Amino acid sequence: MIASALFLIVFFGVVVLIPILVLLIVFRVALGLLLLPFHLLGGLFRLMFGLMGGVFRLVFGAAGLLAVALVAFFFLVFLPLLPIFMIAGGLWLLLRAFHPARTVRVVA
Repeated sequence: MIASALFLIVFFGVVVLIPILVLLIVFRVALGLLLLPFHLLGGLFRLMFGLMGGVFRLVFGAAGLLAVALVAFFFLVFLPLLPIFMIAGGLWLLLRAFHPARTVRVVA
């Protein structure tokens, strides 16, 4: 009884499952060959856009680094000089207030 059940399981596997598995493999290979040009084209586009993205990342990274360097330069150089600039600006405003305005003569 057990031997006949085992024989039926093996027979079912040989007769039904193996042809289905072979058909599945054939369809997978056929579909893979059919879609191969699209996979190659997708890989080409991925490479192209990856290189362009790398170039843009390098350019904008350099621009960002330059902007950070300029801001750091401003804060490290001009910010400590701000009190001196304010005193000089105030003196300039005071001196300008005491000088009379220049008159413009139109010669005809």
